[in-house]
Amino acid sequence: MNSTVPEKYKWVFYINPLSAPIELFRIWVFGSGYVSADMITISIVLTLIFFFSGLVMFNKYECSFVDVI
Repeated sequence: MNSTVPEKYKWVFYINPLSAPIELFRIWVFGSGYVSADMITISIVLTLIFFFSGLVMFNKYECSFVDVI
């Protein structure tokens, strides 16, 4: 995780699903950075939650959203 971020704001990195892939990219390209297993797990879980909730909402409103747009 980026060391320039104050300790009290590091929780934002954990709830952001894109922070783990970005940090992994930084490690791969620049050879520096740190990603914990917790950060990867939280990223995957939140991504799945957002995906399935979006899928449920889409299936619920798909018959009427074209009329609204």
